Order: sequence, then C-alpha cells, then structure tokens
Amino acid sequence: MLTYQHVGTYGVTRTKWLSGISDLEILSIGGRTLLFATTEFRGGGLSSYTIPASGELLRPADTRPFLPEFTYQQEPDISLLNMNGGTFIHHSHLGGAEHLGIRVTETGKLGEFTPILAGTGIDAPISSLGQYDSPAGSFLYLAHRDELDIAIHEMDARGRPAQPASHSHLSIDAPTGSSLDKIIETHAGEGRFLVAISALGDFISTYRISNSGEIAHKALHVAAMGTGYAVPTDIKAVHVEDRSYVIVAAAGSSSLTVFQLLADGKLKPTDHVLDEGYTAFQAVTSLETATIDGRTFVFAGGVDDGFSVFTLQPDGRLLHLRTLADRDDMTLADISDIEAKVIDGKIVLFISSATETGITQLVFDPGKIGWTGSTTTGRAVGTAENDMILGQPGTTTMLGGEGDDILIATSSNVKMFGGSGADIFVPANTSGRNLIKGFEPGVDHLDLSQLGMIRSLHQIDFQPRTGGIKLRFQDVTIDIITSDGRQLTEADFSNDLFPITHYNLPEIDITKPPLPPPVSTTLGQHVFGTSGADRLTGMGGPDMLVARESDDTLAGGSGNDSLHGNDGHDRLAGDDGDDLLLGGPGLDLLVAGLGNDSGFGGPDNDTLHGNAGHDSLMGENGRDHLDGGAGNDLLSGGLHDDRLIAGPGDDRLLGGDGNDTLLGIEGLNRLFGMHGDDRIVGGDDHDTIRAGTGDDAVFGKLGNDWITGDDGHDILHGNA
Repeated sequence: MLTYQHVGTYGVTRTKWLSGISDLEILSIGGRTLLFATTEFRGGGLSSYTIPASGELLRPADTRPFLPEFTYQQEPDISLLNMNGGTFIHHSHLGGAEHLGIRVTETGKLGEFTPILAGTGIDAPISSLGQYDSPAGSFLYLAHRDELDIAIHEMDARGRPAQPASHSHLSIDAPTGSSLDKIIETHAGEGRFLVAISALGDFISTYRISNSGEIAHKALHVAAMGTGYAVPTDIKAVHVEDRSYVIVAAAGSSSLTVFQLLADGKLKPTDHVLDEGYTAFQAVTSLETATIDGRTFVFAGGVDDGFSVFTLQPDGRLLHLRTLADRDDMTLADISDIEAKVIDGKIVLFISSATETGITQLVFDPGKIGWTGSTTTGRAVGTAENDMILGQPGTTTMLGGEGDDILIATSSNVKMFGGSGADIFVPANTSGRNLIKGFEPGVDHLDLSQLGMIRSLHQIDFQPRTGGIKLRFQDVTIDIITSDGRQLTEADFSNDLFPITHYNLPEIDITKPPLPPPVSTTLGQHVFGTSGADRLTGMGGPDMLVARESDDTLAGGSGNDSLHGNDGHDRLAGDDGDDLLLGGPGLDLLVAGLGNDSGFGGPDNDTLHGNAGHDSLMGENGRDHLDGGAGNDLLSGGLHDDRLIAGPGDDRLLGGDGNDTLLGIEGLNRLFGMHGDDRIVGGDDHDTIRAGTGDDAVFGKLGNDWITGDDGHDILHGNA
C-alpha cells in the first residue's frame, strides 16, 4: 500500500521568494540534490534549496532576484543546461533574460545573470528549451514563441551551441500564435525522440532524431483525431517493461491521456481519464512521474485544491491509488508545479501553489516493490514483495503471495488470490466470469473502473454467495470469497469501486477520407456548427460563428466578428477586428487578437487572452485566467478564485468574488480586489489599488502608488 508522510511546508513566511511560484526543478550535482523555485515576474526571482534525506525538510541555499529591466511575457519556466564548463539555469518567458543564465554550484550557490546564448544565432523569445546527450555529443533543442519550428544545436568544444544541426517546421493549420510549449526527450525501441505539445494548436508532435542531431522523421497527433484531450499543458515520458509511454495532461479537458510511443514515432492511445469526484486535477496544471524498480507512479494536480496519485499498468492504463486534498498546513490550492525525486526507495514530492506561499514536502513510500509485468501463462506467481501482475488472455491463475499486490485480470476464467497484505483486485474483462479468493474487507480493495462504462453501485446486481458475494455487471460475473468465510452484502461496498472512468474513444482517421475544408463565411454571413467537433472560420466582414455542443474551434478572421462557443471545451480566436467572444459552458480558451475585443468566459474555468487593443475580458463564473496583453484593458474575474494579469497599458482589473490574484505589470493601472482574500501586485508605474473586503495582501512595487485596504485584516506593502 502506498503510504505518505507530510514532512512539512517550508517557507510560509518567505513571501518574496515563495509566493506566486511558477516553476520548480530538481538537480542532482556533485552527489547532492538541489531544488530550485522561480516566481512569477513580479515576485522575488530564483531561489535554491538543498534536499537532505527523504524525511528531512529542505534547507535554503541562495537567492537571485530578477533584474529591473526584465519584462513579463508569461509565467517564467526553468531549464537546466550543462554548458561553458558548468551548470546553468535558464528562464523562458522572461523578457530580457532569453540569452542569460545563472551558474549554480554543488552547494546551491547562485551566480549573476550572465550571457550564455548571446552570439549563438538563437533568437528570442524561447517557448521551450532542453538538452540531451548522445554518443555523438551534447545537443540543445528549442522552439520559439508563436512559431511551430523546432531546432537542434550541437554543443561545440567550448560547451556553447553552434549553428543548428537540424531544423524542422510543422505545416499544420493551427491558430495564429500557436507554439511548441513544452518539449521532452525520450526513447522508443532503438530510436530517440523529441515529443512536443501545443496548447493553442491542440496537438502533440514527435520527432525521431539521430545521434548526430538530425531530425529523421516526424509525426503528428491532433485533438481532432478524437482521443479526447483539449489544450495540452504538460507531458511526461515513462517506460514500463519494454514499452515506451507518453502521458499528456490537458487543462481544457481536465484529462490525462496515455499513449504508447511506437518505433515509427506514432502515438497509440492506451487510456484517457477525466477529473471526477474521486480525483483532483481539474484544469490540470502540473504532471509528474517517478519510477522505482520498474513501477511508475503518476502525480497530477490542478485548480481544485489537491492532487491525485496513479500507477501505470504494463498495458498503459492508469490505476488510481489515492487523492490528497489541501489542508491548512499545505500549499495544494491552485497547484502551479509538482516535482519528484526518488531518495532511499521513497518518492519525495515538492508542490507549489499559484496562490499560497511556501513549498509542501511529502514522502510517498510504496514499500518493497516486487514484480511489475504482464503474463500470458496459465499460472502467474508473484513474489513476497508488492507485485503488480497484469493477467492477459491465457492466464488462468494469479497468486499475489505476501505483500500489497495489484492483480489485474483482462480476460475471463481467471482465479485471483491476493494472499496476505492490502491487495487491489482489478477485474478488467468485458465478459465471462472471474473469481477473487481471500478477499479481506476493509483491507483489500476492489476496483471495477476498467469493466467499461460503469459509474454506480446501481449498475451492479449483488447476489448472495456462501462465504462472500457475487457481482454481476452486463456480461461479467465476479465471485468474491472472503478470507474468513464472512458473507458480504451490497452495504459492504461504495462508489469508491469506480474512482475513475476510462474513456476508450475510437480514433478518427483524419486523412481517409480527407477532412472537408473549414467552413468559411463571406462578408456578413452567419455559420452554425453541428453537434460534432467543428472548425468554423470567418473571413472579411462582420461574421457570426455559432458552435453547438462538442469541443469546437472558431476563428473570426478579419472584420468585427461574433463568436459563440456554447457547450464543450471550445477555442475561440478573434483575429483582426473588434470581436465579441462568448465561451459558454465548458473549459474554454479565448484569444482576442488585434482590435478592441470583448470576451466572456462562461460558467466554467476559462482562459482569456486579450493581446493587442483595448479589450474587455470577463471571466464570469469559474476559476478563470485573464491576461489583457497590450492596450488599455478592462479585466473582470467574476465569481470564484481568478487570476488577472494586466500587461502593457493602463488597465483596470476587478477581482470580483473569490480569492483573486491581480498583477499590474506595466502602465497606470487601477486594481480593485473587491470581495475575498485577494493578492494584488502593482507594476512599474503609479497604480491605484483598492483591496476591497476580505483579508488582502497588497504589494505596490515601483512607482508612487495609492493603496487602500478597506474592510478586513489587510497587509499593505508600498515597496519602492
């Protein structure tokens, strides 16, 4: 059984360095393990910490503030690079820092910002950056913001990137402003691959690369193929047995999707799960994995104040283990990042929040890992440790033995014996009969989530059986015999039999037959979508695009357009003109484009970007993210806990109800927290800040600011 310990929450009073954390990274160097935390642009900057033994709280090492000339682009992201004879930390999405790095020592000492990419031909701004080593040398890979190109640079003898060894461009009809937001390196068979995700483009791309850095082949998987993800935000690669898997977290669909990465670079879906009542990764913001003795654990968190833990089965399916909710002594609200490190056979987890101060440190103990694998033999026998055995067709008996075992039967006529320990039995057959013997109520657990579309106890026919109970669901029969011969009833079970739902959506071949061209309007015409996932594109003139249910993509084109997303997780791009964007129900992404636009998110957790022009963005209900961009904008969060970012220009931000975060950035801004316990940060100029009711924290930053606290126990900082 996977147990956990809360080691502690570090730095709850270090508001300068540990408030508004945007990224965490772990580095092993010189026999030591270091943790780095970087804040949002208006926070303190970068801080480093040493990680001692698994059960000891991290210790501060050093800090490095951002330079005054840096400008906001997006939440800063850390990359660790080995170059110029040392280890450097690079920040993406930080204007003025694109060619700079911070040297770090084995003790966590942080140097000054120093040029590391200047003069290399690498342009700014960078959307994703990483490094890998091959028998031919060391290589840097990167992509730029608002582009779909990927470049690989070989490191020269001085440890600096030379001219690109390879360059590749994706030819795809993606919305303007799409980027390769995150790129990882992994292996499948004998091949080495880079795998990238694009949130606005809504796709995953793979690139097979040679040892010399040449891109030999590329493949593309788009959301329109029907797998179910929308707005991918994080990605990890893992290996189980001889298979390579890629796990994609998507905020728009609040989902985790698992793909097997094949030797030709294609992605084969193996599982797709959504955030539901027993999980906590709504609008998922962070994904992390850790592998111990061949067993992979997956951690996912979002905006619903907690995170969920899974293990990955050999067949690429996720098995839910537990969900942790936020507490007063943790920082699990609005999770911004999760980082994991295996130390002494345990998983040490570090979690940061976008709205709370500090870093929560947890230790997960999986016990002694035994056999993790699949079998097709008649009789499969586990070890004395914690085994995970996947019984495929041909298996007749599964013996877990001692330890906390996981037994998964994908075919019928299988007898499962857990033995001593807290075992998990997972019948995954769609027809036929299986037997579970030695079941200990209150100790062992039954997981029926892989039987198909099963959601409730009301779908199960419970029948009496001597020494246990019989369960029937559609064409499946499960006989359970207890370890002490006790007879069970329906009252011994609850809906925790179905912690998650697996959506096995058939993929759509988008090349055979070819997709029809996007529906385009002429001047002033209206277009209405269907009940499917539509792509509606306007042209010149005042177009009206109206989607229906499903996850739709709408692009207004030039002209003053009206875009209506309605139901589903929609993506609306206004493009040129003064546009009206209405998200509707679902987790929507609204990108206003050029012109003076108006955007309304709707009842769920939406993301709204203003870009250029004097825009009005209304989050309405839900936990929304609003970014005004350039221009004199009006941003209103509405209900719940929202995040509002002003951008360049003289902006007006209204937090509304909920515990909101307001960031002024640049210009003569007016920031009003209104109701709730808000965090308000001014910008470079002379801001007017009114906290409103609630216990608020206000930071004026630069300029001659006017700050009013109003009702509540407020903390007011004028700063410089």
